[in-house]
Amino acid sequence: MTAKALGSRWTLAQVEEFARQELRATLTADDTIRIAEGHRNLLAAAAHKEVYGLSTGVGARRFVAVERDLESCVRLWQAHALQIGETVDPDRTRATLLIRSIQIAQGGSGVSSELAAGLAAAAGGAELPTIHYGVSLGTGDIGALAAVALHLTKTGVAFLPSDGLPFMSSGALTYADAALTLQSSARAFAAGVELTGLVARAVHSTHDHFSAEALAPQHAEVRQVAERLRAIRGTAPATRVQEPFSVRLAPHSHGSVLRAWNAAADTVEIGINARFENPVALPHGDVAHVGNFYTVELALAIDGLLRALAHEASLAAARLGLLLDARF
Repeated sequence: MTAKALGSRWTLAQVEEFARQELRATLTADDTIRIAEGHRNLLAAAAHKEVYGLSTGVGARRFVAVERDLESCVRLWQAHALQIGETVDPDRTRATLLIRSIQIAQGGSGVSSELAAGLAAAAGGAELPTIHYGVSLGTGDIGALAAVALHLTKTGVAFLPSDGLPFMSSGALTYADAALTLQSSARAFAAGVELTGLVARAVHSTHDHFSAEALAPQHAEVRQVAERLRAIRGTAPATRVQEPFSVRLAPHSHGSVLRAWNAAADTVEIGINARFENPVALPHGDVAHVGNFYTVELALAIDGLLRALAHEASLAAARLGLLLDARF
């Protein structure tokens, strides 16, 4: 089994391979250096300015000065490990642990090297934490990640007082669910193109609808789908001048699904590999309080994919109906 460094750039396919236990993740020396530097930056910033969740409380208590110790760190996790909803399956749980490890390896979280190493080991281990979908008490996937943190402490993983909020400051479960769902949907979408090509071949559709020259002004995904449909349709003569919308619009519909998928996949990959924590540890002993946890871009990308898919689903049903129509 091959291995990949946590601090390198991960694709959706690689996240899926890891979740299926077909790829290992390694915490390299370079990763550890970045993590340790981020931790030092967090502590250095707290020495001269207020740092949310470290020198202050959280939520409504963000204006209250606090002094963190191991006990208060655990209490913070306990207070946020309130989950409802369906239990997350093992593949998505592994992907969640992996994605949080990838994010921490970028060096912006401020999480200690000890806890980062424990998380990386747990991601590839046999004993997985139990986490749930559903509402988190806070932003991102704080509830699920608080449960992960408590699981790690129960298994003897070392942590530091400053690890409380930084470890939870992520949407790792959301990105894990999106990554694996996008991967499985990609295979379904590809199969849909194959079925469309077979329908076109079965009804001896006109070649015009898949014309490379006619579709040249369209975006790349439409041209890509049309190329595949031409290959499946073959060169047999056509029997009609023009087909119903379900066939005529197939390159545009499938192509729009593919384009929306690409946009969603790009958004998810950015989130997987990014320093999206709040606050984020910056070089030279500073932090910035930001809203990187806000997943509006992901929500909009997924909404766009669902809209494209709904349109294609209506055409797919009509397309299959042609096979029962004696005229075709």
